[in-house]
Amino acid sequence: MNKTDNQALVIFGASGDLTYRKLIPAVFDLFMNKSLP
Repeated sequence: MNKTDNQALVIFGASGDLTYRKLIPAVFDLFMNKSLP
């Protein structure tokens, strides 16, 4: 399977406290480790 350059990540309920404390830092760590598609 070929990788595409265009990707999107949609987070529903992004205004919540859990998103800011847990989800966004976890996604950023995945990005920094090049673990996202």
